[in-house]
Parts: sequence; structure tokens; C-alpha cells
Amino acid sequence: MRRTRIAIATIALLATVITAFRFASSAMGTADETSIAIVVRTSGTAEVKSPSSSAWSRAARGSKLDAQTSVRTGKGSNAIVLFNDGSVLRLDAQTEAKILGTRTADGAYTQKQVAVSKGLLGFDVKASASQPYRFSSPTASAAIKGTQGTVEIGADGDLFSLVSSESDTAEIADVTLNSGGTSPLAIGEEVRATRAGAFERRRLRAEELRALASRIVERRSIRKQDLEDLRFKIREEAEERRNDRDERRRKLEEERKQRQGR
Repeated sequence: MRRTRIAIATIALLATVITAFRFASSAMGTADETSIAIVVRTSGTAEVKSPSSSAWSRAARGSKLDAQTSVRTGKGSNAIVLFNDGSVLRLDAQTEAKILGTRTADGAYTQKQVAVSKGLLGFDVKASASQPYRFSSPTASAAIKGTQGTVEIGADGDLFSLVSSESDTAEIADVTLNSGGTSPLAIGEEVRATRAGAFERRRLRAEELRALASRIVERRSIRKQDLEDLRFKIREEAEERRNDRDERRRKLEEERKQRQGR
């Protein structure tokens, strides 16, 4: 009975997260056509760079992330990103990643991918055997079928670690070197993809798992209040945009009347 109540509560919260994302998308106009994720929280310095721009701009709560958008954090900072399926990323300090995705004919995003170029990124992604998340680094990429873990870019190699999972499968990830070769990755393990093009796979100690878990934001921890605050912010911004449009139309109409009166 207790497990049933927990399962129902988890499903209800996940539904709230997805509903809030859809609300955010529709409130932002074209976001429902192009965005794959939104920024839920930031601490310190966080910036985004859209695929149509070469300049970085401040990331704020509610910032929509289209495919090909890059996100980065400064020293002592972090950012939390919510995908449209409820999966969550946490960018640690001085981390940079690009959000990628492939669109199907019906406009939905599949084959979601996160390219991490520096720093440490924690993730809690939904389980999907047919559409795993793919995390890539300068040396390798990993197909993740629903789990919590981290990707860390290091000077001597890139680390892919799995902390826990909602899947019953023992090995729910594969790490593939850019130069070729694949290594399985199980819960409680770490695979280092070295710059020399080799794998180093090992079990993580209990204290290491606890340390990594502190870098991960669980999907269930995205609080209802966070989503309500985000929804309010989006409504305010949408109202400001409507007011700006109305003001521009009013001025154009006044100019038109002035020209006609001459």
C-alpha cells in the first residue's frame, strides 16, 4: 500500500512538471514549436546562447532552450534545466553544455542529446529503452536508458557515472569512444574515456556515490512552488510583450492618421 501511494504521488508530481512546461511553452508564443527545455532555476552566473546568435545572454528562470542552444555557468554558480518530458539537468559551476534533439514529423523531440564540453553535469532522465538520452563529451558518448548520473570533463579523460536508476536492467548505459569501441556502464559504476582512446571502468565507493548524488537534482524535487513561480513569471512577461505590441500598434495608427491628415 505504501509503495502504491509513493508511486501515485510520483506520477502526480511528474504530471505537474510536464504540465508546467507545456504552459510555459504556450505562454512564450513560438516556444511550443521550437523549445526542447526551459531553465527552472539559476544561482550565480548562468548564460545561454541561441543557435541564431554568437553572443551569450543572461539565463533567467523561464528562459526557453531551443535545440542547438548552449548553456554555461560561472564560478560558484549552477543552473537547473527541465526537459519537456520531465527529465532534469544540473549544470555545476563552470560547466558548459549544448542541448540537442531530433524532431519527428509530428513535431515532437526524440533522440535528445546533451553535449558537455566542460565542467560537471548531473542528470535525472526518464527511462526509455527505445529513445535513450545521449550524453556526449570531447572523447566519448553514452546512451542512457533512464537513470541518475553525472558527466564530468577532465584533463586526462571524461567520466561517465551512474548513481541510481528506475530501471530493473543491470546495465542501462553504453559508453562509446569517438575513436571506436564500447563499454557497458552499470549502476554504481564509473567509466573514464581517456584522451588516449581507452576505457577505465570501476565500481564507485559509497562515499563517492554520495558525493555524486549531491550534484544531481531529482525530477521529484522540482517543487510545485518553483513551477508556480515560474508560471507567474511567464504570465508577467507575456503581458509585458502584449502591452509592448499594443503600444507599437497605437503609435503606428497615430502616425497613419497624421499622414492622412496632411
